[in-house]
Amino acid sequence: MAQGFVSWYQPTPSVESTQIQLECLQTAGIFLEHPRSHACFVLDNEGDMISTSRNEAVSLMTRGSPAVDVKFWLTDSVDVICQFRTVSKTLHVQEYSLDGLTGDESRAVLGAAMELAASFKSIVLISDMRGIFDSSDWDALAMRWANGDRDFVGQTLTRQGIKFEAQNIDGVDHVRI
Repeated sequence: MAQGFVSWYQPTPSVESTQIQLECLQTAGIFLEHPRSHACFVLDNEGDMISTSRNEAVSLMTRGSPAVDVKFWLTDSVDVICQFRTVSKTLHVQEYSLDGLTGDESRAVLGAAMELAASFKSIVLISDMRGIFDSSDWDALAMRWANGDRDFVGQTLTRQGIKFEAQNIDGVDHVRI
């Protein structure tokens, strides 16, 4: 079984829009800087934390290629890893891992992602709180959405025997598994 995740697909963001997105996350209680040390961290290929400046972290997040894993903080001891990556020239995804988070913490991450998706140009938001699927399984569907194929919104879909629905919630297409 995969770990739970929330993936927000959006057009490739600018540095300025990424900065504004970080302000929105902070308002929701999700911080790029560690609450006590004020350091920003990205993860290397082995998962070790590498301290970096806020500006460098934003630059890496905006670039999205190669993928970069960034550590966000809910408290000084609870973190959430978000992978920023490019799916295509015009499609970017933020994948928030829910691994190790409590139900309330996972719902806070989902709520923050829903707020981002409603506040910025979005393609689709996909949430799998139970970790039934792998987050990268959804890139092809997001590409269809990005290309204007929204025929399955409001439909019950089946994938690997699991039924779920694609809904439009507050103007945001959302697949909830």
